[in-house]
Amino acid sequence: MKHGMIAMFRKLMLIFMILLSAGAFAKDDAQLSKTWDELVSKKGCLISSSSIKFSTEGSVFRNKEWQEFLDDSKTNQEKFSFLLSKFTSKKPTMIHPCGFKNANEGEMAVYTVQQITQLDWDEYDGENDILKTAAQGDGVPKSYYLKAVFEDENATKTLQNFFMARWEKIRAE
Repeated sequence: MKHGMIAMFRKLMLIFMILLSAGAFAKDDAQLSKTWDELVSKKGCLISSSSIKFSTEGSVFRNKEWQEFLDDSKTNQEKFSFLLSKFTSKKPTMIHPCGFKNANEGEMAVYTVQQITQLDWDEYDGENDILKTAAQGDGVPKSYYLKAVFEDENATKTLQNFFMARWEKIRAE
């Protein structure tokens, strides 16, 4: 009888710990979403930082809040994965590439990931035809081609994997 009570107590404690940790993860996710929403809801300009080939001088990425978010995302897989999950979001932001209309969350997530990985999305050199065609587009702004990628689930997943592979390579160095 005593062993049965102890076993039952252990099971209850395990369930309690699982529920407690699940609540902590939900809280972390909620905080991450809140931070992201705050970042993209402030008016700002990317200047030319929609590509890593150009300086971020004067862009939103130079703001302290963005710098902290970028720095943490370089080592925090949960944050980096969160950004990848935003690729398909069409929710508008208050941030625009200089001279063009405001970016949506998907575009901002890509530009943010580019800053973290120091790799532009249009450097993709894999086998996905939609992504290859978009990456080779030579019009301005490149976001028009990026939106075509987002319209195809497989191309979007390929782009997410492209960036995750780069992030993992950087972390391993």
